[in-house]
Amino acid sequence: MKKIFALLLSVISAFCFVGCTPEQAGVDPVSPAPWVYDSNPANAYEKSTYKIVKTDKTTNTVIAEGQLTFTIAPVVGETDGIDLSTFTTAFSLTFNNNAPEVDRGKTDTVASSVTFSSISLAPRYSEKTVTLADRDGVQNQSYTLVNDYVAGVSTLQMPGANVNSTLYFNGKNLVNVYDNDCIYTYLRAYPGMGNSKSGRFKISSFFDMHFNGSFSPLKMLFATGDSSSEITANIGATLGEKYLGDSSGNVTAFKLELSVDSEQSGPPRHLYLSKSPFVIEKATTPDGKDKTTSLVMVKMVEQEYDYNLATVRYLTEYTLIDYTTVNA
Repeated sequence: MKKIFALLLSVISAFCFVGCTPEQAGVDPVSPAPWVYDSNPANAYEKSTYKIVKTDKTTNTVIAEGQLTFTIAPVVGETDGIDLSTFTTAFSLTFNNNAPEVDRGKTDTVASSVTFSSISLAPRYSEKTVTLADRDGVQNQSYTLVNDYVAGVSTLQMPGANVNSTLYFNGKNLVNVYDNDCIYTYLRAYPGMGNSKSGRFKISSFFDMHFNGSFSPLKMLFATGDSSSEITANIGATLGEKYLGDSSGNVTAFKLELSVDSEQSGPPRHLYLSKSPFVIEKATTPDGKDKTTSLVMVKMVEQEYDYNLATVRYLTEYTLIDYTTVNA
């Protein structure tokens, strides 16, 4: 199971306890959300693409590269009178000849989609497929996970491990419980998000729940640093000129640490959110207001520790290389 959890940490979760001022879990998100630029959540579209670079810190050698794409899009057609959106993830990581021999030339992928309320972000349906390349001497732990929040049923299929599991959770309390794969949308929509902010919330980590055999949402926490922890991220001249009016591509971003609310949960994931709004459309009149998106994630950093040596073994960085609000 270690290979699966290592990959999951690379994509969605950074699980570590960090100190944080207690706040009530499940604070309702702001509306309209930060990715909504035209005042109507039903019309919001956002696609963010990141370059992935994984480095072996013991040798300072790049061992894998890939790409991660997050897309938010409105659901069209019959939606039972509810404005719905989807959050999709496309992840691919390929290991080079500097990687451990078992990983060399291997490509692992993840594809997921979450359908959720455009206003409350409450999930209605999600599905996820993790495809791990075959490795010599390693049981293939690829899997497919489908969660129907309306029907209250989750299924997990893992052919390589002969796992075919169904978990029923109809009637369980899902208030302010967010889908694991949709975690970053909630963080961006957390009220008052910015420097020196902290909070707790819950996610439905169904992969874990299938092996635990019961419905138990995972408690998460986050904490942001003060201005001393801010960084200058570079998103390139093209994006900088287009959205920031600055061809240098430099943007100031504040640091957010995301963790599982547990004392034995590993290092946190570091997210860097833009302090400057991305201007999608300039106002046409002097007294008008620009149409903008905000709190765009421009960088993520994940650390994997060698616990025997108490040092960082691998460092994976995700850097924003493309961004659009046009569904072309």
